[in-house]
Amino acid sequence: MITLSNINKRYLSQSALTDVNMTFPAHGFVSIVGPSGCGKSTLLNIIGGIDHDYQGKIMLDGKEVKSLPGVLRVTMIFQSYHLIHYLSNLHNIHLYDDFHKTKFPDYNNKMMEGFQKVPVTKLSLGQRQRVAILRALYPEPDIILCDEPTASLDAQNKALVMNALKEISHNALVIFVSHDRHLVDEYSDYIYHMEDGEITNTMTCHQQPHQHHPIKRHFHPFAIFRLSVLALKCYKKRFFQMCFYLSLALVSIMLVFTLSFSLRYAILDYIDSMLPKSTISFKGAKATKITKQHNIPRVFYYVDDIELLGLSENGEHYLKNETLFINDETGYTNKVNYGHLISSDDEIILPYNTARKLAGNDSVHQLIGKHFYIYYKYRNLVKGVEVKIAGISMERLSYDAFYQNDQANIKHLKSLFSDNIKCTLGILYYKGNHKKVMKELKKQYPSIQFKIVGEKTKQNMNKTIDKIEFILFLFALIAILSSCFMIGEIMYLFVESHVKDYAIECAYGARRFQLFKQLFYSIIIVVVVGGVVSVNLLYGFVTILNKIVLPKLFTSSFYISIPFMLVSVTLAGVFILVIISALASFLRISHLNVADVLKR
Repeated sequence: MITLSNINKRYLSQSALTDVNMTFPAHGFVSIVGPSGCGKSTLLNIIGGIDHDYQGKIMLDGKEVKSLPGVLRVTMIFQSYHLIHYLSNLHNIHLYDDFHKTKFPDYNNKMMEGFQKVPVTKLSLGQRQRVAILRALYPEPDIILCDEPTASLDAQNKALVMNALKEISHNALVIFVSHDRHLVDEYSDYIYHMEDGEITNTMTCHQQPHQHHPIKRHFHPFAIFRLSVLALKCYKKRFFQMCFYLSLALVSIMLVFTLSFSLRYAILDYIDSMLPKSTISFKGAKATKITKQHNIPRVFYYVDDIELLGLSENGEHYLKNETLFINDETGYTNKVNYGHLISSDDEIILPYNTARKLAGNDSVHQLIGKHFYIYYKYRNLVKGVEVKIAGISMERLSYDAFYQNDQANIKHLKSLFSDNIKCTLGILYYKGNHKKVMKELKKQYPSIQFKIVGEKTKQNMNKTIDKIEFILFLFALIAILSSCFMIGEIMYLFVESHVKDYAIECAYGARRFQLFKQLFYSIIIVVVVGGVVSVNLLYGFVTILNKIVLPKLFTSSFYISIPFMLVSVTLAGVFILVIISALASFLRISHLNVADVLKR
């Protein structure tokens, strides 16, 4: 039994309901009659739980409840139909299932004969009313609220609807509002008369026996997601606008990351190519105490105040224009393609690029066995030591070098200049993890300073690129924020145009969090579509740059690669920004006044 106790409702300074006290049975056909504007529809909205702005109590079996739809299945037949135009007729009828884990058999499909597949926007008024009635009857409600449900129907369909309502009143409570006294008198079990927001008279006609039909449970995992897709499909223009702005912003910021990442990689790779790999420099008075170990296959010592000038075939005296400048003499190799490995201190091995320069127009293998001179400068004195080319490796370095025996340079320099030469600097090659090797070296030689070769240069270069990247990121961020602002505004307009559909859904059991889920799914769809489009645009743009533009601009190989981890982080960050930009839309839904919206 449902009891309304002292229900009062005001619109500004005007009273709509005044101390309304009514008792409804658990089932039966109850009619409310009265002149237009007396408060009948307002009373239905309060009973239906779509108007919460009232004073008084609603009691169910002696206990106060905040809203009847929270404990009972309550549906409404609206005078203005309130169909969702982008849903099919059948989907409109089954709307209750989208927000509840229920499934019911279709009720009286004869009422839809001839227009089941006709779009909602092309239905006649009578056809729309029949769809609205079937929507209310479908979930076998505990309470069905009818606001002039037969006003747009012909006599045949009017009888069909009234018989259906009468039939369902055996199992549920039907509250019927109409001006048609003939229908009220013929079908009603109870009649309430209403004037100026007050109940003036009550009449009991007859009562029906109660029947019970069990609820069928059914899981709808994608119902709300499907509603989001259909809504976006209906409002294509706004959907494409949001995707366009998001894609434009994403492409700009991902392009910044891609170009800066590729530039950083290219610069660091170039630095690596100019420096010996897997090397640690050391400095200290006792530097010569460092010896070869299992993880240190080579140790090279620089002689203080000595400068390597290069290789020349001229053994009489040093001429700069006849000498090939050598960048590095610290390296070593265990593999040759021409000749043999070093067997004495007077032999050297050349990498292919250096051999190519020394050979000139001849084949490089003709250099094997040839004698050259390594020139060194000590203060103002220049001297050369004769060496023989023992082998040639196919290594192609970006700089010129030669390989020699361990400490062969020290022996040569002692013979050229003095036995008193000193070595306080050096370089060693290591195997394995550099952190572990550094830890062992510092522990074993505490008085010697160790540094990873090129580490400082890389750090400085990284800092410089970070600054450039930060400036570019700021510009890209402006694009992202502008796009998010546009998306937020379009999303708000989307919600505003969709607000009546949300109100209809609320009237059929949708809770606020389910409306939030709809909007959230819409945002996910926009971000996913925008992300896919932007990634494809980025991939196409990078492909064009790598295959067409860059080969014409640069003679050396420069390849742009997409940092997919950064792209993923960017998409996640943009998704959060879009959610923030849609906060106004979420607030609009949270403050949705269903009754006011449905009156429009």
